[in-house]
This record gives sequence, C-alpha cells and structure tokens, in this order.
Amino acid sequence: MYRKKKTTRVSSTTDLITNEINDDKLLHDLNPQQKRAVTCSTNQSTLVLSGAGSGKTRVLTSRIAYLLKNCNVKPYQIFAVTFTNKAALEMRHRISQMLPGIQLNDMWLGTFHGLANRFLRIHCKMVGLKSDFLIIDPDDQLTIVKKILKDEINEKNFYTDKPKAIVNYINKCKEEGKRSSDIIPKNENRFKQLIYTKYEKYIYEENKVDFGELILLTKELLEKEIDLRIHYSKKFQFILVDEFQDTSTLQMDWLKLMMDRDDQNKIVRNCFMAVGDDDQSIYAFRGAQCINNIEEYLKALYLDRENPEHIIKLEQNYRSTNIVLEAANSVIDHNHSRLSDNLE
Repeated sequence: MYRKKKTTRVSSTTDLITNEINDDKLLHDLNPQQKRAVTCSTNQSTLVLSGAGSGKTRVLTSRIAYLLKNCNVKPYQIFAVTFTNKAALEMRHRISQMLPGIQLNDMWLGTFHGLANRFLRIHCKMVGLKSDFLIIDPDDQLTIVKKILKDEINEKNFYTDKPKAIVNYINKCKEEGKRSSDIIPKNENRFKQLIYTKYEKYIYEENKVDFGELILLTKELLEKEIDLRIHYSKKFQFILVDEFQDTSTLQMDWLKLMMDRDDQNKIVRNCFMAVGDDDQSIYAFRGAQCINNIEEYLKALYLDRENPEHIIKLEQNYRSTNIVLEAANSVIDHNHSRLSDNLE
C-alpha cells in the first residue's frame, strides 16, 4: 500500500532550520531526549549533558547524519571533535552506514590533536615548520629534556624524576596556552622555565612538535592571522565537541576563535553542540576545567541554563544496573554545582 511520505516545513528565514521527521530512520530507537538533541535547531547552540551510558556517541553520530541528510549541510561545514581516535573512526563508520554514498573526506572529524595536525599540515609554512614535521610523544620529550640537561646545562647527576617533572611542567604550561616567554620567573620555577626555553628552541630547529604544541600553534596562528580565522569560522558553521568536560584551557581558547562568523558584514554565531558530563572530570591533572568550561561555554554562547532549548539532559542509562546507579547518584548528589539530574 502506498504511504505518503511526510515533508518538512522550512522556515522562510533560513533553509537550515531543523524539523523533526517522525518516520526518518535516523531517529528510530532514540528516546525523547536523544531525539531532541539530534533534531534541535541549527539557529542556536546547545549543551547536551550526558551521563555515562546514556548514548551520547549515538546522539552525536545521528546529529551529524541528520544535519547532512535533512538540513542541507555539507560535510566540509562540520568540525567534530572526539576524545579518542577510536571514537572518531567509529563515528565516521556509523555515519557512512547511515548515509551510504555520501563522501565524508571533507568533514573534519577527529581528536583535537588530529585536527590540529591536519590544520598545520596545510599551513605549516606560516608557523615556520616544514611539511614533513615530526610529532613527538612524551617519551621523546623526556629524551630531549635529558639531552638538554646533560649537554647544555651540564647537569649529569640529576635525579631520575627531575626530567619527568620538567616535561610535566612544559606540558602544563602549553595546556594553559603559555610560552616560556609568558611565564614570570620565580625561584621555584626559574630552572624549569630555562629548560622550557631551550626545549622550545630545540624542537623548532629539529622540525618537531609535541602534542601540546600542535594545538598551541593552531590557536596562535588563528589569533594572529585574521583572514585565516575568518576563513575557518565561515567554513565550519557546525561544531560538535564530545567529552566537553575534559577540554583544557587551550582547547577551549581554540574553540572560542571559531564561535562567530562574518555573514555579509553581520556577525553570526556558528552552531555549537557540546556534549559533556558535569559529574565527571578525570583529566584535571592535564588542564581540564570541567565546571569552568561548561559555565564559560554557556556565557560565551549566551545560553540560559534554565532554558530547555539550550540545555538538553540525557538521563536514561543503558549500561548500569539500578543498584549501581543508586550508589552513584547518592555520591553525586553532594555536588551542588552540577547542572544535570540523576541517571535513571
């Protein structure tokens, strides 16, 4: 029997207003809160508070697929950040299955470091790097610091933990967006700052970058080159960030550089969706600022914590038993600064 297909009603003010399509296969098996997150308006930014096991990866994947299929959004307009490379690959695979035939190569989907690497490979000359620059890991950093201590400082009998402490200091400074020249020397950090200065010089001359440097260089270049910032903020009109509670100060500063775009001499907000859990933050040791980042996000995008259209809460848990949830909720209830409610 022939069934008439539902049509979407598009607002006269924009062709990017999302509308819920009840018979769309992308929305099958989503609960009401998940469906709201997937189909929310592209006219405004949203904070999705998602507890453990509440299906946030599925929501993000379905949101991207929904934008591509139903909102006339092109893959190159999407900038999506995941916490791990594995999550990025899984999301890309799921989207390909949802929308067979759509080419996703132009979509920027990956970790902060992966996306910064892609950006710098394109604009390496603007930051003084060669196109074949090498990315070094913490073990490489440790080796470089030991070399500096031995060859330049002439300190051969340093304690085993001193190089590690210096590497941690360098990485923490970068996560806060600080160069060695930005740090006011004090007695307790004067020596570490000296090594940081020599470390910066060494990796630059060797055409190498560490993980923090990837993002710091990206952020600095976008700050310095206004035309470049305008280009990317106009290109990436849909920005999605997973595990938002674990973003660092430096990562947050990068995101803020792409919040607005110039549309015919009029400043327009890009459409952000941050997905996070304000009940957890396990990366504070490397610069993550859970509650601060969420509050800053709300303020920067003029979102009202009391407006249900601005904050969507995923509270249905699909992973844990009631006993586990009751125990977790009893502990979390003591956090009076949280925005989300208890998981069910």
